[in-house]
Amino acid sequence: MPGASSLVIHLVFLWPTIFTSLSDPPAALFFLNGIWLLLLSYQKPTIEKIFFLLVAGLFLGFSAWIRAFYFYPVLVGVFLCCLSALTKPRRNFAYAIMLSALIPLGFQFSNTYSQYGKWSYFSGNAANDVSNMHLTSTA
Repeated sequence: MPGASSLVIHLVFLWPTIFTSLSDPPAALFFLNGIWLLLLSYQKPTIEKIFFLLVAGLFLGFSAWIRAFYFYPVLVGVFLCCLSALTKPRRNFAYAIMLSALIPLGFQFSNTYSQYGKWSYFSGNAANDVSNMHLTSTA
């Protein structure tokens, strides 16, 4: 039964992305794998938990780096993990490792700053150009 439920979950996440641009399926897979590693880290010993959380954070960050759609869900997830680590009576600061999701996002912000001189995730002019291209293209 877990295999069937896993298949259904993967189909729900991946089916809408398979027939779209080339960046959607890898971003969805990074996001899904990050969530799986976050769930698997729950019952692991400390060293394995830290490794799982580090890789989960990086996967979530890479999903937002590839596809901006995941930017806010990743930020909310990192915030909730850190809030959980601070508010639990038995504080488990291993979940602060989820801040590793901000590493790929930091590279994106620094790249945008170096090219456009503004601290933002991507340039507003570039976003408008891409939107116009998609809305007016006959392809």
